[in-house]
Amino acid sequence: MYSEKMVAVPESGSDMVTTVWSLYQAGTFFSALVVAGVADRDPSNFFWVCLPIAAQLALPVGAGWLGEKRVVGGFRREKISANGRYFFLGSMMGMAAIGLGAASLWASVLMQAVYSIIVGVVLCGMSLWWLPPMHGMFGGRTWAESCAPAGRARFLS
Repeated sequence: MYSEKMVAVPESGSDMVTTVWSLYQAGTFFSALVVAGVADRDPSNFFWVCLPIAAQLALPVGAGWLGEKRVVGGFRREKISANGRYFFLGSMMGMAAIGLGAASLWASVLMQAVYSIIVGVVLCGMSLWWLPPMHGMFGGRTWAESCAPAGRARFLS
């Protein structure tokens, strides 16, 4: 949305981008302060501390104050059928993140580590198996080019 405003008022230059990124960094700094304040106590309090911060977005979005164009509602099956692999892998990543959140609330640190390793390996394997080589092997190629010996890097590429 702000890119449209930049085109409408070209003399603003990079001021709008600078403002957006400054606010983003201020929010990141604030979130680091919240995390630092809560981390020494019970980590399960993160949910209750972050819930009102996340919920404050509901009113501007619901009231239409953000100036975004509304899209047609409804479930678009053609989008899912055209990009089924991406949708399924994204859904699996979302479920894995929710699972890690639950593990961080109720499981031990060892169990969280085991869960993270197993889910990470499964999701990486799924991305290598289901996605096109350009998307699925990007992380593997980056690792191979930076860490592996030259012969093995050529083999993995």
